[in-house]
Amino acid sequence: PVLFFGFISADHSLPLCYGLTFAAGLLLNANWSIVSDMTLYIVIPTRRSIASATQILVSHMFGDAFSPYLIGALADAFKPHIIHANMGEGGGDYEAALTPEEYDV
Repeated sequence: PVLFFGFISADHSLPLCYGLTFAAGLLLNANWSIVSDMTLYIVIPTRRSIASATQILVSHMFGDAFSPYLIGALADAFKPHIIHANMGEGGGDYEAALTPEEYDV
C-alpha cells in the first residue's frame, strides 16, 4: 500500500512520492533479516546452511526470476485497454497510441 500511494502521489507532490517509495523499499527489505533469523533459529545447526540457501533460492525464484514474466504478462493484458483509452473515439494508429508523447513524459 505504501508503494501504491507513493505512485499515486506523484501527480501531486514529487518529494512525497520519493519519500513513500523509499519507505516502501525500506519496509520491504527490513523483513529479510527477520526471515533469515527465523530460518536459522528453527533449523538444527547441521542443516542451517542448506536451509538458508533454500530460503534464499526460493525467495529469489519467486521475486527476481518470476517478476519479469509477471510484469510482461500484465503489460500485455493491459495493452488493449491503454490503446483504446489513448486512441479515443476517432480511432487512430496502433503504434502512435504507444508513443511517450501520449503519456506526457
